[in-house]
Amino acid sequence: MSDLTYSGVVSWTLFRRALRKSAGKRWLALFVFPVLMTAYAVWSRPYAPLRLYFLCFTLASLYVPMMLILQLWKWRRRFARSPYLREPLSGVVSPEIFIARGSTGTTEMPWSRFVKIKDAGDFILLYPSPYQFNILSREFFASEEQWQAARGFALKRDRIRAS
Repeated sequence: MSDLTYSGVVSWTLFRRALRKSAGKRWLALFVFPVLMTAYAVWSRPYAPLRLYFLCFTLASLYVPMMLILQLWKWRRRFARSPYLREPLSGVVSPEIFIARGSTGTTEMPWSRFVKIKDAGDFILLYPSPYQFNILSREFFASEEQWQAARGFALKRDRIRAS
């Protein structure tokens, strides 16, 4: 099993999951904001009533879900406005090279050229640069055996840490 072909369409669900995997745990930084705002309130008004601090913390805590909702809205908008994301893609995966074909062109890259690979179990993010990635999903392959073989090709590179 040397060359494996794949084809499929990136769905909204797959796109959202890929962006979440790409973002990693950076969203946890949002939880620092309520603490910093409350600390600032205590520092700037040391003798204010306690309910003012609770109000400040509560209002600042609303920032977290609002930012998460805004991020999801931006992702949805990016997906809706990018017609090439919803178009069929196909390609070939071999032990030496990754090939992706879409309506905008063909990408051929040896595995050694990817700067980072993130494994999510049922999809893999292949990064040709620090902030751009290709999605390789289990649903693009005809069988589970093909998916496991393709996943093995991507993850067996010793110099790349799969996360």
